Amino acid sequence: MSASLNGDESGPAGSCIDGSRVSVCMGGWDADGGWLSVEVAEDTNFALVALYSYKTRGGMELAPFSIWLGDEHGHVGDGATNCTGVIEESPSTYGAPMIVPCEGRGRRFLTVKQQGRWRSFSLSELAVYAHANYPQPPPARN
Repeated sequence: MSASLNGDESGPAGSCIDGSRVSVCMGGWDADGGWLSVEVAEDTNFALVALYSYKTRGGMELAPFSIWLGDEHGHVGDGATNCTGVIEESPSTYGAPMIVPCEGRGRRFLTVKQQGRWRSFSLSELAVYAHANYPQPPPARN
């Protein structure tokens, strides 16, 4: 899995998918709202997203935000699938994740996009959960 924070694939984005809830990925102030994209395995059957917040300082709340499934880092809007609408509540800073349903298949990237202008992205961890890809049973014989 790889990650990109506001388009920077070499920077702090990896801190959001490193399995540690102590690290934080934080982006600078972005004129169009910050975003984090993660690339997943081909043919992932998306089910849920878990968002873990980091203790925030003023102006660094994640909400409002939305979650998108797309074809490249930062793909939101036309051609992408918004699986949440706008979420108005930020994840708790007390360790419990915010679990968000996000169903979809056939996309390689999941993007968390802040709404609004001049926002700073801050998140401790993001986990993507998928449905199991079981083989389809053969058709019944009559």
